[in-house]
Amino acid sequence: TGLVTGVLCATVQDAVLGRACTLAEAWNQIKSRVGVLSLYGLLLSIPSIAIGALMIFVLTQLGSAQESDMQRIVIMLLVATVAALIFSLVYLFLLIRLLYVEIVIVIERAGLIDSIKRSWKLTKGSFWRTFGRYALIYILLTALVSVASGVVGAVTPPFCSSRPSWAQRSRKPSRCRSSPALRH
Repeated sequence: TGLVTGVLCATVQDAVLGRACTLAEAWNQIKSRVGVLSLYGLLLSIPSIAIGALMIFVLTQLGSAQESDMQRIVIMLLVATVAALIFSLVYLFLLIRLLYVEIVIVIERAGLIDSIKRSWKLTKGSFWRTFGRYALIYILLTALVSVASGVVGAVTPPFCSSRPSWAQRSRKPSRCRSSPALRH
């Protein structure tokens, strides 16, 4: 996503300045920023890896627990749920505060640390406004994808068959007699 965001930033920047920008031109603009964008993407994946490790730990502990350890199981599930909730809230806070890092990397050509500082500064005092915009865009995009999926799902069944094409056309007529109810 960092590279896609980078290409979009370069394209939008050129559009704002009144220049047309092809995909190749946008790529040329961000080519030197790929390393920094990739490093930031790697940095963003660390929390997901941590939560995955926590879940694996909890599941392995639950798998080895005996029926007599019911109190231990309940406590472990409660602690894991609270930890996941706190972790998710902290992650959401950091996600909003670091929302502009990729944009700063591409447009201002800043390094990773400077981009993080700049994004933190840009969202200071406007956390809830930024969160609201982010949430609204997320909801609208989710609705758009749902509508598009529904349209595609409604249109494609007449063109798709549950039987493979080779099964629809048999070269030899069957010699088996079947009941009329089983015939298509």
